[in-house]
Amino acid sequence: MFKSYFKTAWRNLWRNKTTTFINLFGLSVGITAAVLILMWVQNERSFDTYHPDFKNIYRIVNHLKVSKEEDWVLETSPLAMAPAAKQEIPEITTSTRIMSALETQIFNINNKLFSEKKCAYIDNNWFDIFYYDFKQGNVASFLKDPHGIILTESKAVKFFGNQDAIGQTIKIDSTNFTVRAVVKDNPSNSSFQIDVLMPLSIFVADQKKIGKRVDWGKFYYITFLKLKNTANTNAVVKKLNIVMAKNKGKDNNATISLHSLASMHFDTSMGFSSFKHTEKKKTYIFSVLALMLLLTACINYVNLTTAKASLRAKEVSIRKIVGAYTKHLFLQFITESVVVSLLALAISILLIRLSLPYFNQLT
Repeated sequence: MFKSYFKTAWRNLWRNKTTTFINLFGLSVGITAAVLILMWVQNERSFDTYHPDFKNIYRIVNHLKVSKEEDWVLETSPLAMAPAAKQEIPEITTSTRIMSALETQIFNINNKLFSEKKCAYIDNNWFDIFYYDFKQGNVASFLKDPHGIILTESKAVKFFGNQDAIGQTIKIDSTNFTVRAVVKDNPSNSSFQIDVLMPLSIFVADQKKIGKRVDWGKFYYITFLKLKNTANTNAVVKKLNIVMAKNKGKDNNATISLHSLASMHFDTSMGFSSFKHTEKKKTYIFSVLALMLLLTACINYVNLTTAKASLRAKEVSIRKIVGAYTKHLFLQFITESVVVSLLALAISILLIRLSLPYFNQLT
């Protein structure tokens, strides 16, 4: 019986090619657009959630009272904040720091010069909090070498081609660094779009030599904390403020808050950030837009099918005369709708696969 329904449905669709084409085109485009938009929304809402225990990872944010009328919101903290917080607050399991390179770095590799903007200095325990997929080398070899450096796969290929990057030398200014590890390129839903990682100790040592950026009054280092599962964030915030007030003394004008890693991508409170941010309401707007596109495509299909229904009144009458019941007619029309929907879905999958690379470049 169902075989007969499908045969009849296919004949009717083939007989009305124009109507079938319009229905398939409208549904396919609607589904494709909705899926692509929802993929973008899902990607935005999943930022940084691939790290283990991401729910317990927080960024310290400082609110500086610079005048009666003006407050600054900074994602950076003093250098000593991370170790002081770890030592004095038992709810903190790990504290780590990162600092983006302030200037474009010039790499000298075999007398060839490369300029790189996505560079950062990290603490030794950075990988205790954040996940990286190591393709070559390991964390241990990086930590043992005070002049070690870590590259992403794409940068390793750019610098060294098909050669093994491990052990290669990169000269930055007057310092020779040695490649100790290569990690997989950062996923698109990562805030840490950094291609070159260097030891924070190198930068700190240079700053100490010239007496800059190392005291409690200098806010240059982004500090992340990993808390225990049972930790109360409000209690931790109070203790962090006590640590800041104790070390800055009477000149303290900073108030600390904690922002979770999962919400960091949607944190637009800061005037400047090393990370990419966006407004969360955009994801809601685009979600509604995707659903409206899909709903519009469905409504257009229903309207066109309904408009054509009167032309099939003779067919329905003949089927009733030869003994067809209402349920048979219902199944026949439902079968046609299912066939159209499945064809539209197949075309949409093809369109998504073809357009996804260009969509990724666009977004």
